[in-house]
Amino acid sequence: MNLYNSRLEYSEKTIEKLSQRINFLNKRSNRFSLYRFIVFISGVALTVAGFLTSGPAGWIALFISLAAFSITVHSHNMLLTGIKRFYNYLNIKKQHLSRMKIDWENIPEPVLENPPEDLTTGKDLDLFGKRSLHHLIDVSVSFEGSGMLKNFLTDFKPDRKTILFRQNIIRELSSQTLFRDKFLLKARMISKKQLHCGKILNWLKNDTDEAIPAYLFPVSLILIIIYLTLFILSNFEIAGSSWFAVFLIYFFLYSSFQKKAGKISEEAAELDNQIKKFSALIFFTGNHNLNESPGYSEFISNSFFKKNNAIEKLKSLRKITSALALRENPILRLIVNIFFPYDIYFCGKMNRLKSELKENIPVWLDKLNELECYISIANFSYLNPDYNFPEI
Repeated sequence: MNLYNSRLEYSEKTIEKLSQRINFLNKRSNRFSLYRFIVFISGVALTVAGFLTSGPAGWIALFISLAAFSITVHSHNMLLTGIKRFYNYLNIKKQHLSRMKIDWENIPEPVLENPPEDLTTGKDLDLFGKRSLHHLIDVSVSFEGSGMLKNFLTDFKPDRKTILFRQNIIRELSSQTLFRDKFLLKARMISKKQLHCGKILNWLKNDTDEAIPAYLFPVSLILIIIYLTLFILSNFEIAGSSWFAVFLIYFFLYSSFQKKAGKISEEAAELDNQIKKFSALIFFTGNHNLNESPGYSEFISNSFFKKNNAIEKLKSLRKITSALALRENPILRLIVNIFFPYDIYFCGKMNRLKSELKENIPVWLDKLNELECYISIANFSYLNPDYNFPEI
């Protein structure tokens, strides 16, 4: 049996095992649905019996019931996440098998179906579009990564140094099956939709006029401290109702800023999935430094971590976008901003971080797209072990 047939057989066995595992986990999930119902009914009965006995007994029973139900729900949710992960991994393996067999019907549609009009050579050679070389190779997780792969395939003025550099990384990644599949799985677990790097770049370029004055946060914080102190003193009849006048000043200041805060938060909310996916992929590459692959390790280090640590910067960005999501709940937003200038603080942090990332993110996105190309070609190399690297 040659290497191709050996890998083909191994892929089919892996798919079979994954299918069996998913069936087993689905049965467990069905049982968990019954467990949740039993725990809920038992909790209600226990709580009612406790309160009929005495107040303290009822509260203890309620606490125990809520804890038991929460643990059951959490365990079930973890199981459902595991099932989702196995489903996505199964689909990745099925698609790899389809690429090995050149089963066009089961290979996902190409991300960029319409090739540029000026690339007539690419059309003639079936490099692009449906049932093309690009269609067969492309496992990119972003539109831009797929587009860069097209550029790789149509580089009609190749540079020997560049080719050797790419070949070295592709050779290393072709043996890293688990890494490649985990990279694809990480992207799919967040969203099945392709990453749109252009939206992130447009957000960075859109400076707008939504700058937050530096004085706004400290002034707002001082006003909050004053009116809360006066409010407490008024309850002890030490101070009158002057706290309300200070509160109105803060409210006016806060209201005048709301249009800017709304625009900043809206942009962040629209980009949340894109940033989440982009960040997750950078975190993944940063946490999987392949020591046995020096070419890849050097590429990753120089791309994301040599001058500015991408992981730390993107963690901060994710925290801020998550914090700004609180504004979607108007009641909670109002309550929080009464005690702390929440919107002003996080919108200011977002603007400052955006200025810091303006030079870095375009480079990181470009290098991520380049990594997608290497993973696509390395995957193609692994699935077709009889194919050779050209001698340059």
